[in-house]
Amino acid sequence: GCGHNNSGLVSTTSGIVGLNWAATSLTSQMGERFLGLLSYCFSGTGTSKINFGENAIVAGDGTVAADLFRKADKPNNYYLNLDAISVNDNRVETLGTPFYATDGNIVIDSGTTYTFLPGSYLEQVKAAVESVVTAERAPSTYGMLCYYSNLIDIFPVITMHFSGGADLVLDNNNVYVNMGGGGSFCLALMDGDPMQVSIFGNRAQNNFLVGYDPSSMVVSFKPTDCSALF
Repeated sequence: GCGHNNSGLVSTTSGIVGLNWAATSLTSQMGERFLGLLSYCFSGTGTSKINFGENAIVAGDGTVAADLFRKADKPNNYYLNLDAISVNDNRVETLGTPFYATDGNIVIDSGTTYTFLPGSYLEQVKAAVESVVTAERAPSTYGMLCYYSNLIDIFPVITMHFSGGADLVLDNNNVYVNMGGGGSFCLALMDGDPMQVSIFGNRAQNNFLVGYDPSSMVVSFKPTDCSALF
């Protein structure tokens, strides 16, 4: 569809394609022939690829699967269950926090750029990052944790642990963003609106082949050089 009143943290676009469970989404309108199967692989730069039906099956070496959930109060969204985030070897559990759930606590979304987490849990993750990074703090951008540095390699590795056995080791380019034209990097995890759902955004999914299988209720992830698929 076409967007007429676009806003947000990134540049506006002409519209957005719906790929969720809603009756008006593209996947729903394509009908039973495609079984709701879809996959995408975002390179982070340039054109990326989306597949439907049998072409969307994700399998092979390195593939991991996360449990997929659907909620009665928000039936159009694809939910995953985030069990923990590791900062290097420091695992920050959702267990014991209001964020903890067993039936889905975060929406996986191909149309949202950044990842949004509840503020109280995000502060624990930020503290774990702060305990590792020795660079000078830079002014916060959109509430993100920022440091003065031209080198992305000084930052710790972030791993997202989802129920079902998917441990996604994120490339630093997926989770640290160069802000202000250079000179500083920010942790691309943001404080979500407490009245809204948490979101696993597309930047963190870059260079994973991500496959949705609603009939099996799993989302599969396979580390992939997405730019090489063309």
